[in-house]
Amino acid sequence: MRNKLCQLGILMLAACGSNSHSDAPPDAPPDIAIDMALDSPPSVTIRLDPPGEPALVAFQDGDGAWQVAPGSNGVYYARVGSNRYAVAVACSATTSIYGIPYIQESYQTLDAGSTVTVVGCTTSATEYSNVTVELSGAPTGTYATRAWLGDASTSGTGNASLTVSAAHGKSDVFVSALATNEDVVYRGPTIDVQGDQTISVDLATAGHHLESHGINVSGFVPNHQNTILARYGTTYSHGLWPLGPTSPVADTSYRTIEASGRQPGDITDVEAYDFHNLDGNVGDKRSTRVAFADPVELSLAIPAEWPAPVPSVVEAATLQTRTTLPVTPATLERVDYTVSFRSTTDGALLELYVDARWLGAAPGSAPTITTPDLSHLPGWLPEMGLRPGESLDWFVYRNERNMPPGTPAVDGRRIISNVHYGTQTPP
Repeated sequence: MRNKLCQLGILMLAACGSNSHSDAPPDAPPDIAIDMALDSPPSVTIRLDPPGEPALVAFQDGDGAWQVAPGSNGVYYARVGSNRYAVAVACSATTSIYGIPYIQESYQTLDAGSTVTVVGCTTSATEYSNVTVELSGAPTGTYATRAWLGDASTSGTGNASLTVSAAHGKSDVFVSALATNEDVVYRGPTIDVQGDQTISVDLATAGHHLESHGINVSGFVPNHQNTILARYGTTYSHGLWPLGPTSPVADTSYRTIEASGRQPGDITDVEAYDFHNLDGNVGDKRSTRVAFADPVELSLAIPAEWPAPVPSVVEAATLQTRTTLPVTPATLERVDYTVSFRSTTDGALLELYVDARWLGAAPGSAPTITTPDLSHLPGWLPEMGLRPGESLDWFVYRNERNMPPGTPAVDGRRIISNVHYGTQTPP
């Protein structure tokens, strides 16, 4: 079950990756004129990233019927009369960035803005080249090495030759060497990958040690899996790199790259989480994380358990689901929810993003959201539903933030999360 949680974390980061150390979408594409007659300005602009041709784009005005959103080239429009609206984008297996049929629905309010960016479809096959990292000077007792080009990586042992299949474009180089005595990392340069190449890294002369800083975490529960995890991001890391193995709860410190190895714009992100199994095949993860440019002594608090029930599938063939989202008091300024249903046999994937303002519910209430039947809309494909007897991995996130969703891992960003997850087979 832990592997499933990690897989979703990777999935969500991939869905929101950018040319930065973030879990945010890239800059939206520029406005694109579309050939359509509008008798009044559109209320909402829907931007797809990437801007490939989707199977369908639809929207809902308030609680009204879902209808097709006009547009093209990654920019679509909706005219709504209510403050509450929702949008849906569907990609076929051949155009999905995940290689499987994908639907994303986003539930928003005009109070949050009139532009919404959602995960789109691929435009063309990404080009890759092999970048070989020739390592030398690994510390005595090195038992694992890994080289990254952005978010792509490969592993080895000792002074290995590590070949990374990297997407064309700019990526930063990062190498870690885990040793029995002291770990070493290499915070390398930016490389514009356009073809196969080889770079040499001497960890004895170019590597950096990790320095420790104090941390106090409250809210850990004994007998749960309690962990402190430090990550590092740069301008072209396209994500966050782990800084060595995770730390058990007994530790009172986290580690980051020593001052001589850090560069302007680099970010350390530290997460503390409590993980355990609830009743049956249901898991629970509670976490708090903070990002910062300059290392400081940290004090983090694990959130209380969130009483979210197991979601259900209403109609498998059209991937209609029902999820109850208990509303609880918040510590940070913003609250949102993410719900995911993914076939365990590489079938369909459905993701929902729900802004708490769309729910409009007070603490203590437990509103339920039922996803729509989109099968009547042009562009719907049977592959977007579930096959008979197909089981699902599901995840329900509650996130608190002090910055808008999609904000990269920048200095001062904080996120508090509760996640429930499990597997079910719809009737």
